[in-house]
Amino acid sequence: MKRIITTDNNIGVPFDELGIVGEAVSDLRQVANKPISQLQMEGRSDLLIFPPNYHAYGDEIAQSCVCQIIGDELHTGNIMGFVGFRDTSLTIRSRFTPRAKHDYFLYYILSKVLSLNVFELSHTFDRVSILDFLVYLFPAYLEAALQQGLYKEYAHKRYDDMKVKGTIDLARQIKNHTPFNGRLSYNTREHCHDNPITQLIRHTIEYIERHPFASNILTKDESIRSAVRTIKSATPSYSKYQLSQIVSLNIHPLTHPYFTAYADLQRLCLNILRQDGLMYGSDNNHVYGILFDGAWLWEEYLNTVITTTGLIHSENRNRTNRVNLFTSGYPLYPDFYKQKALVLDAKYKLLDNRTNSKDIHQLVCYMHILEAATGGFIYPSAKADSKELYGKLNGLGGHLYKYAVSIPQEAESMDHFATLIAQSENRLKSHILSTLNP
Repeated sequence: MKRIITTDNNIGVPFDELGIVGEAVSDLRQVANKPISQLQMEGRSDLLIFPPNYHAYGDEIAQSCVCQIIGDELHTGNIMGFVGFRDTSLTIRSRFTPRAKHDYFLYYILSKVLSLNVFELSHTFDRVSILDFLVYLFPAYLEAALQQGLYKEYAHKRYDDMKVKGTIDLARQIKNHTPFNGRLSYNTREHCHDNPITQLIRHTIEYIERHPFASNILTKDESIRSAVRTIKSATPSYSKYQLSQIVSLNIHPLTHPYFTAYADLQRLCLNILRQDGLMYGSDNNHVYGILFDGAWLWEEYLNTVITTTGLIHSENRNRTNRVNLFTSGYPLYPDFYKQKALVLDAKYKLLDNRTNSKDIHQLVCYMHILEAATGGFIYPSAKADSKELYGKLNGLGGHLYKYAVSIPQEAESMDHFATLIAQSENRLKSHILSTLNP
């Protein structure tokens, strides 16, 4: 296995610096320069994307490339994670921990967004890869799928009663009800929630409940507990002895025009139940891996940090807490805000030196609509926490600033990283509260 390690958002690293030679070049070309949506549409069903509902509302990650090959250079964007083809694997780490031996940052923000105890992960971190988050991703994929309703598909049912609602099965009628005993044998084709897909999900739930370290993820809140109860109620025919049969029935990827999130969940369940990561099967000509949207993760991570400050978090994907540009409509979704006080924009960008003018114009627009006196960018940085004030705006006034959240670079373990970054989180919350209550 040829393992290549790089960071997200690099502007081009020569092949020789990354050790990309020989067959590794042709292997990477099977992944590079193609939108993620195209990679999945081509039948490469072993590629998992987080967040699981990335395809909702035309999300940009679907049009993003895992990486690009331009000449003899490898370029990356906001996508982090792990992807491979044949004997070549590409690990894309966060660029905000360039000096760290391990990418604790990615693991940490994932654990925060998924509401996991990061200390429970630390004992395995040094000997496992990103793929170990497969089990921990299950609740998010399950809830995203159930938002589309409980999966159902047509099934053939056989009945013997007087409530005929299908076609009479004459052979069975003669065999079972001669002489006539008041019942009729008939067959129907009806929607059924107890099917191979829900059975696959049920087997995954049962597996996780027996997992020595991850069983608590299915009981962490009422939302996931309710989701688990829904699946268990829908699968009365479940039997632990039918696992191999259920896996075989799910060999072909689900292609349903409405239950799109279940295709992602199906992929995840198969990989968990097979217990051998994302590389399996006899066919080497498929792309495998797990990818994370860095911008989405950063925004959701910040939400876990500043949720107690009183700011409202609007979400474009869920169409919640929007504000209107015009009195007649035209919705906008500033990341965090409080009317007539503060609006914050989460940026997974390196803003230590310069801020994009388009981003500034957008933030000023939000400030005007919300009548906010202060606006700011919150971004990760390898440097110490810092605040830079741009100055006072012309016209209606107001102040604009950017705030760097320090990402620890010299952490010795996951526990140590969590302790250090908690200090940055507390300073960020104190800064926001002081801005809201001067």
